[in-house]
Amino acid sequence: MNWQPIKTAPKDKRILLYYSSNENAPEKIFCGQYFTDMGYWDCDVEYMGVRWMKKNNPTHWCELEAPEK
Repeated sequence: MNWQPIKTAPKDKRILLYYSSNENAPEKIFCGQYFTDMGYWDCDVEYMGVRWMKKNNPTHWCELEAPEK
């Protein structure tokens, strides 16, 4: 995987998000995207909650790999 700084992340598609500095995250890598209408990154893990997502920004991102055929 080729992790990049979050400031370089595309905001128009789903990507992998990495939360390296937050020890309260049960996992560190999530699939997610940026919601421009709400102004924050969000992930597919429902139990993280909107409040947590708004407060804890990912630090890095990576392209999702295409599934193997």
